[in-house]
Order: sequence, then structure tokens, then C-alpha cells
Amino acid sequence: MEHYCTNGVPGNLPVAKGQGYSTIAWIPEAQGSWALPLRHERITSWESPIDKAVWQLKQVCQYLPVRPISLWDSEYGCAPFV
Repeated sequence: MEHYCTNGVPGNLPVAKGQGYSTIAWIPEAQGSWALPLRHERITSWESPIDKAVWQLKQVCQYLPVRPISLWDSEYGCAPFV
């Protein structure tokens, strides 16, 4: 999956090609700045960001003793994800 984004650096091309990635991280402490990545994977051309997030969350949750609290971007506030 090619991911296009603007590049605001003067003298550079306005659009850059790249890859989309999805990361699920664990924040182990209420205070502090540590974030431990549990899954970090490229979103392939046959997946959507929503599909990848659902799959990753299912993979992580099967190893947790309790249901996690999670925080997502507004893009994920849709029926397929919920």
C-alpha cells in the first residue's frame, strides 16, 4: 500500500511516497513516558488501517488477563472497528 503525504520542507517535492504502518503499544505506568510496542506492522495493499488494527488488537488481547483500555484516532470511531 502506498501512502502519500505532503512534505512541507522548502525545496523538496510536495508529495512523498511511503508505507502505512500500524502500531499497538502498551503504556506500563500511569506516570512516565514509556511506550512498549507490542505489534508494529506494515499495512499491506490488501488491508485497510481499520482491518489491520482489528487484527492486531485481537492478537494482543488473547494474551491479556483483563480487557484493556485503548485510545484510538477518530478514524477508528466507525462501525467496522467498533
